[in-house]
Amino acid sequence: MIPLETPSSFMFTDLRKFGKLTNRDAAQELLSATVTYGGKAPRMRINDRTFLSRQIVHALPGQTHPELFADFFQSSQTLTSRIIANRPNPATAREEVRAHYCGDAALGMQRVLRDFDLDDTLYANAISRISAAKFRSESDRTVLYVMLFLTIGCLADPQRAVSIVERFVEYKLAMDIGTVEMDVGAGYEDGATAEHDEVLLGLLRISGGKARARRQLPSR
Repeated sequence: MIPLETPSSFMFTDLRKFGKLTNRDAAQELLSATVTYGGKAPRMRINDRTFLSRQIVHALPGQTHPELFADFFQSSQTLTSRIIANRPNPATAREEVRAHYCGDAALGMQRVLRDFDLDDTLYANAISRISAAKFRSESDRTVLYVMLFLTIGCLADPQRAVSIVERFVEYKLAMDIGTVEMDVGAGYEDGATAEHDEVLLGLLRISGGKARARRQLPSR
């Protein structure tokens, strides 16, 4: 039996309830205006309710089309700003958004991923690493939480979503605000001590070319 909620439907429901964005508003930012799909750019088809519902909002994992989506770097920043602007209390809006997308929204998305036998540990590990990072601005942390949520919701592919967030950290934040320094704490491997071709990247561990959840070392 197919679960009632998909990663994409959970994402759009959250954006509607918490972010106060209609499905159309969210799709306007998320969908590409440059590629052609069904004779039109996906962004130009958001008024087609059948397309928006079946192909985007309720798309099943394995039936998503990554090429339909715009640059997540830009859309995530735009949607983060819009969600913050839609919160009722401007004084606490940024903190509310940050807390939501590393808390309730993240836990809910992990549950949906598990329902489809997708690896929710990659999502949890990425949230943990973003939380531990030392940013010059907390607004960058907020964008990363939202970006991770959006990319997993749209693509239903945790490994690819985490890779997109990592590229943003590497190419955008490192360029604009300096190197992101990670504090992984005691008991975790770093790249200098890893064995078997393991490399600890900014947000996840790569072992033999495959993404793995962060591995805790045995206590000494």
